[in-house]
Order: sequence, then structure tokens, then C-alpha cells
Amino acid sequence: MKLRSHLTLIVFGTLLPVLVLTVVLIVLYHTQMRRVTEVSLEDNARALASGVDRELDASIGALQVLAVSDALRVGNLREFDRVARTVLAGQRRWTNLVLYDLTGQQLVSLLVPFGTPSQATGDVELVGRVVGSRTAAISNLYPGRQFRLAAPCAMCSPRASIPPR
Repeated sequence: MKLRSHLTLIVFGTLLPVLVLTVVLIVLYHTQMRRVTEVSLEDNARALASGVDRELDASIGALQVLAVSDALRVGNLREFDRVARTVLAGQRRWTNLVLYDLTGQQLVSLLVPFGTPSQATGDVELVGRVVGSRTAAISNLYPGRQFRLAAPCAMCSPRASIPPR
């Protein structure tokens, strides 16, 4: 073998372990950074889910108070509309509040003045779940006003005696 061949073997013999060590360190660093990122994302997801749960629980609590109101119990929809508008004003994340009867017919909507002709709900399944279970139910998201997403929450009044229109 010539001197040039020996020198080439020595150079490659020296560089190869350094290259292997570099690749191993890069893979270990990438794995560790991925783990750190995953843990951070899981923590953020938990925090967001907890915040959403708190918001929904607060909304359900406010709706439960409305569901057992005296105005609903005696069927005074005009008074219920007034009280509901007061509650809506205090809920910064709400855009509307709608009261449906057991058949899904809209009785009150705070987007329109009281007494405006009503319409049936588009989410009959949600109303059916609420009526059947007599508990709160949250629907899927749907496009709301001003390009915002809205998630309606439905409550069933255990004492409501709403007269038919």
C-alpha cells in the first residue's frame, strides 16, 4: 500500500467514529426535544380543556337558574324574556339564548324582539336528548354570527309549564 492509501484510511478511520457520534447525538437531541414538546402540548391541551369545562359549567349553571325560574314555572314568557336578556348581558361569551318547547318549537329568542314569529329548531336531536334526560346538553359547533363558532347549550326546565302558542 502506498502512503496516500494509509493516510486516507487513517483520516476516514478517525472521521467515521466522529460522524457516528454526531448522528447519535443529533438523534438523541431530536428525541428529547420531541418529548419535551409533546409534554408541553399535553399540558396546554389540559389547561385549555379545563378552561373550556369551567366556561361550560358556568354557562350550564346560569341556564339551570333560568330553567327553574318562576317565570317559566307559571308560563310568563314575557317576564322570562326580560330576565334572560339581563342574564345574557352579563355573559360575555354568549351571543344568544333561545327557549324551545318540548317539540322543538322556538318560544323565545333574544336576537329578536319578544313576540316575533318563531321557528322550529334545526337540532331536533339535541332537544330530544335534553327532554329525554332532563339535563343539560351541549351541541356540536356551528358557524355563528361574525364568523365566530358557537356551541349552543340546551337546558330542560323540570318545572316548566309553557302554554302552547
